[in-house]
Amino acid sequence: MSFQLTFDHRLEYDAGQAGITLAVTLRLNQEAVDCEAKIDTGSTTWMSKALTQI
Repeated sequence: MSFQLTFDHRLEYDAGQAGITLAVTLRLNQEAVDCEAKIDTGSTTWMSKALTQI
């Protein structure tokens, strides 16, 4: 069974950096802080194992 995913926004990241880093805004009431967040998909470990088996 297949599913189609659609998103309102497309975010790009620097594939040359380790991991996936995205710009995010943290908000609390009227306060906001822009910063970067690392996304942990678990794929880094998987890719490392896959590449060592090639």
